[in-house]
Amino acid sequence: MDRLDRDVRLGEVFTPAAPIDRLQLFAGREAQRRAVLDAVLQRGRHVAIFGERGVGKTSLASVLHEYLEGLGQSILAPRVNCDDGDDYAAIWRKAFDALRFIEQRRGIGFAPPLEESVRSATSLISGDGPITPHTVRMLLEQLSARQTLVIVVDEFDRVAGRLGTQMADTIKMLSDQSVPATLVLVGVGESVSALIAQHESVERALAQVLMPRMSLWELQQIVDGGLDVVGLRADPIVRDRIAALSQGLPHYTHLITLAAARHANDRAADLVETEDLAAGVRSAVSHAQETITTTHHRAVMSARSDSLYRQVALACALAQCDERGYFTAGAVRRPLAAVMGRPYEIGSFAKHLNEFCADGRGPILEKIGARRNYRYRFRNPLLPPYIVMSGITQGLISDDDAAGIQSSLD
Repeated sequence: MDRLDRDVRLGEVFTPAAPIDRLQLFAGREAQRRAVLDAVLQRGRHVAIFGERGVGKTSLASVLHEYLEGLGQSILAPRVNCDDGDDYAAIWRKAFDALRFIEQRRGIGFAPPLEESVRSATSLISGDGPITPHTVRMLLEQLSARQTLVIVVDEFDRVAGRLGTQMADTIKMLSDQSVPATLVLVGVGESVSALIAQHESVERALAQVLMPRMSLWELQQIVDGGLDVVGLRADPIVRDRIAALSQGLPHYTHLITLAAARHANDRAADLVETEDLAAGVRSAVSHAQETITTTHHRAVMSARSDSLYRQVALACALAQCDERGYFTAGAVRRPLAAVMGRPYEIGSFAKHLNEFCADGRGPILEKIGARRNYRYRFRNPLLPPYIVMSGITQGLISDDDAAGIQSSLD
């Protein structure tokens, strides 16, 4: 593979801006995949995949059809995205537009041949009448007689508050009537709560699959597997640092590996080394989304040269989190000591945490719990890895120390 072909292929393998849609490039998530497939293969069961932004929920939903086809299932698996203005009918019209089937009709005349035409399921909706849960149930029952149906409704959290009742009614009806079609709702935890709150009996029909942040091992699989496709290898130290810097988010694994691998390719090298990683980190920082860079700047800017806002934000980004991204004030002390070169007590940075939760500096953090027992979380999970990489490029912390802290927290 020459350098130009490899450069193009790298852009196909590592896709930080889009979900994975091919099983060959999908890594990890064995437990979650198994839970989703178990639900899909059980009539009357449906799925809610939820978790933080950027953890790969859509990627898992996007490769389900390949898993099922590998099990010998004939499957239709359209994926629709919810928009803020969508009502119940709009979502289902998107789904039915994507559900296409072949209709066979006998022509006119003596022993006429069968004529085939491709139709969308929308053509089965009668007139301009409303689309109700009953309408959906009838159509899915009719369509599922032809092949297995899995309808993925992505970004469900954007409409859950308004459409929770109708979607809950739909799931209840499909489950009670044992219709061989599965709804896979993709969103955040709050959207699942909104759904169940509308119809408590839905809970028994709904497999709730939490997508936590990926482990270091899973992220390392992404690096090694993707590079192998294009005939490259990563130095083990580079691979491990990329995984650590990604903080469980495959978006950053793809972003850093893509930039680092292209730097190695420009050198006509087959091994991605530390100099390539350094270039990859610089590229990730310089090409970060404008919303990320602006949010960070607003949070840490200060007229005082001795302010700690930038350092405390970096320590928060390096703090040990639970599976939902929450950390305690105590978890900030160790990384802050690594950044500053000496220990700090909570009282010396407590005001910074409070200000990060207020409008004046974002807010970049949200907090739960009671006074003296607060837990904090970044409102945008894509922000912490950017803060860490920005800290590396600014010399606030070395990549060795940053990667070491993150690796020890896995």
